Order: sequence, then C-alpha cells, then structure tokens
Amino acid sequence: MKPEVLLVSHDAGGAEVLSAWMSEHKDIYEISCCLGGPALDIFSRDFSPLPLSGLKLISSMSGDDFVLTGSSLEADLERRAIAEAKKQKIHCVTFLDHWDLYRERFGSQTNWKKCLPDEIRVGDSYAFDYALRSGFPPLLLKQVANPYFRKIQKLAAKADQRHVSRQTGLKILYICEPFTRKLNATFSAAEVKKFDNEPANLNKFMQAALLHRQNIESITLRPHPSDPPAMYDSLIEEFRQLLPIALSSEKLLVNDIMANSVVIGIESNALVIGLLLNKPVFSCITGKQWQISLPHREIHRVIDHREIFRQLHKKKE
Repeated sequence: MKPEVLLVSHDAGGAEVLSAWMSEHKDIYEISCCLGGPALDIFSRDFSPLPLSGLKLISSMSGDDFVLTGSSLEADLERRAIAEAKKQKIHCVTFLDHWDLYRERFGSQTNWKKCLPDEIRVGDSYAFDYALRSGFPPLLLKQVANPYFRKIQKLAAKADQRHVSRQTGLKILYICEPFTRKLNATFSAAEVKKFDNEPANLNKFMQAALLHRQNIESITLRPHPSDPPAMYDSLIEEFRQLLPIALSSEKLLVNDIMANSVVIGIESNALVIGLLLNKPVFSCITGKQWQISLPHREIHRVIDHREIFRQLHKKKE
C-alpha cells in the first residue's frame, strides 16, 4: 500500500510548488488535497478529478504517511494543519516558497517556534540562509530543488511557438501583486499610508509608458490570483485609447512570460520565474521606498518606472 500524503495549501505561491510536487509524486503516494483560496483554482487547473479532503484525514494517518503544506501570511489553513499533525503525531513538512516574513507564517512573535512543523523545505541557498538568520532551528531545515521551478523550465523547453515573443517593439508583462498585505505585516498602519498602493504604483507605470508608447508593442497586466475580478478594469479603461494594454487571460505564467520581452513587478515570485526564462526583469516601487525581499541580484531595482525605459533603450543601442 502506498503511503498517504495530505497536501494543504491556501496562497498561490505555495500552491504552485505543491501542485508541481504532486505531479512528480502522484504515482508514488496516495495523495489527497485540502485547499482554500487561490490554491483551489491552481490545483483545479492542473488536476481533474481533484482528490479533495479535509484536515480530519490526518487523524486516520499513520506510519509513513505525512502532511505537506504551503505557508500563508493571513490564512490559517496551513497553521491548523500543522497543529493537527503535531497533535496526531503525524510527520509534517512545510515548503517555504518565498524569501521573506518566515516567522509570521507560523504564529505570533512569541510562539512561532512552538508552531513549527517537523521539517521545513526551502528551494535555494538564499531561502536557507534567510531562515537561519530568522532563527529557525538548523536541524528542521532542508534545501531541495524547487519543483515549481523545475516544472517551469520543462514547460518553457516545449512551449508552443505561439507563446514565444517575436519582438518588434517592447512587449511588457506587468505582474500585479497584493504587496500592501506584506506592508501591513511589516509596518504600522500609519507607516503603510506613506507607500503607494497597488493601483497608484500601476498608474505611475502607465504614465511612464505613455512617454515611450511609440516603442511599445503591447502591455499585458497579469492579475494576482487573489485580486478581485474587476480590480484593474477602470485603470485599463482609462488608458485603453492611449496604450496597447490588455488583461491577461492566460492560465500558465510561463506562457505569459515567454510571450513578452520584459517582466516588471515589485517582488512577486513571478519575477524570479522571469529570470529563469532569461527575460530582463525590473522591480519598481514608487512612493516611499523599501528593500524588496527577493535576493536575486539579476533583478534590476529602480525607483522610477521611467528608469526602466531608459535602461531598455540604452541596452538596445
């Protein structure tokens, strides 16, 4: 009999990692999924039928069975799964999919260490070092290859040629993300107000793009899985007559990246995927500045969207 694994995921980043892991291990384990939020859409995209279950499944697990979770800042689904696994003495593993706010994913400032799983997996040396600096017990940490990155590289290698950029002018992929949530987890409410929110940051990008519209072939906005459906409708309507702008309907991130020549965002994991696929990648935060968590030196960090176009123009010369 195959060992049983319960995958538990809520937020998009962890869901992509766990979904990719499931694809690689579905013939080795008997896998069930307990999902919420954006994770449900991501797993439904990749699997049909989807073997859904609840946390109650943990009470019937034993032996070589284990629980594998993502991690979330706001949602507590993974934290409840870890707590239940510890209660039932079932081995529990969490994969950390990003490079910041690790403690906050497990509990309060005073009790987070007591809420840790039996094993924590990270996908690269950047994440491993950050976890150590954050005070995570070294014996719990394990560096492994990120299954989502492996999946992305395989998809890119066999990408439909319709999804590969045939560049004439600039084809820009703008990655939307709810970075205000991270600001709220890091700063006081008064301090958060000093930063531009998502729409304000995007509006400033559009204003910069207007100055270079003669060189722009297309602008594609890729919403975050947790964004409300109509979040960017009014902004697109405002600039539709001035810029070749559209909202992405592509389910796979890799297809959007391959179809464009430049990737722009703030600190989404998608920027790292852009690097993996050999695209120029820019991070720009307007308003009050702060240090993004992505440690990858290849990401161009700028404080004004106009600087992106200046650098791209200089590179072209």
